[in-house]
Amino acid sequence: MPNPWVLLAGAAATVLAAIFTLIGVHYGQWLQTQRERENRAELWKREDRHRFTMHKSELYSNLIGSLDRWLKDLKAVNVDQLSNNSGQRNSIDQWLNWINAPHDEIEPRRNIDILVGRVRLVSQQMWQRVDDQVDLMDVATFELASGGDEADSDLPAIERSLQALADSMRAELNGEDSN
Repeated sequence: MPNPWVLLAGAAATVLAAIFTLIGVHYGQWLQTQRERENRAELWKREDRHRFTMHKSELYSNLIGSLDRWLKDLKAVNVDQLSNNSGQRNSIDQWLNWINAPHDEIEPRRNIDILVGRVRLVSQQMWQRVDDQVDLMDVATFELASGGDEADSDLPAIERSLQALADSMRAELNGEDSN
């Protein structure tokens, strides 16, 4: 009969080998789970970033479209008609009401303000540029309403500024530095 200590040592070695194997398997599964969680979290971040970029793209395009329409309306106003033709003054007043939005019923101008507010939520830096653009266009609108000749000379600068704003929005959406 073999020595009982040899049998006991063999049994202990077998049990220890089984325990180490179980620990190794468990540790391997834990590492795999951690990697899967990290991969899933990174995937969620990418999906959220993509969804957010699509949202910003839609917001920026709506805002630029509204500002383009506003600029087109500014260009369409003939300053001479403001001062000479009192019959057209009524339609000009309606246009000025749209631009200045003195009442809540005037949706197009209020929508610009809402879009500007939404831009403020998604990008503080871009909001400052948009706010400067709206201020520039408000001043030109006031000049036109006052019959000032300076408004016509401001329109090319406003157009360049609006193009620069669109370019910086595009650069931000592409992940570039928009400064």
